[in-house]
Amino acid sequence: GRLIIERLNDRSDFLEAQAALQLEARMAELSKGKLSYPQTGPLHWTTDSFDEAMAESAAVWRRAGITLNGMIQARGIPYLHGLQPNQYFPGTRTLTEWEKDNAYNGDPESEFYRPLSEGYAYFTNEIPALKNAGVPIVNLTDYLGDPPITIYSDNFSHFNHDGNRLLAEAVVKAVSDILP
Repeated sequence: GRLIIERLNDRSDFLEAQAALQLEARMAELSKGKLSYPQTGPLHWTTDSFDEAMAESAAVWRRAGITLNGMIQARGIPYLHGLQPNQYFPGTRTLTEWEKDNAYNGDPESEFYRPLSEGYAYFTNEIPALKNAGVPIVNLTDYLGDPPITIYSDNFSHFNHDGNRLLAEAVVKAVSDILP
């Protein structure tokens, strides 16, 4: 019996690895000439409407936060849900000259401009529902202010060392606020 279980486990591991390779290959094929899956997330929606797709995405994010909070807190571990800032969401902060030239793609036709500029409002609109569900959340778009330093390293919302430091400070403060 034990040998059969070991063989089944080995077969299961093999099949999972094969499925992961096939999925990765298919995602690469779907995103040929486009942004990659890690940059865009799922390429499917239940609608062709931008507004409905953003609302759906934000609802998935909200439900995931509620689920994670419940699972993690059930084990006695504090949980903090966060919304990462990006340089496209209006009113977040003033960009430095370097960021304007190197870390900002203002082309409304780019694949990520509209979701990051207009779509982020759908996520911020979910914050009250998360709070009402008891999910500790920090909206990190509120924490960057207007420091006279460059914090973005590219045009896809990745941070440089200074940006990561500012985010880390904001997360530490938010965590200290939820701990007893």
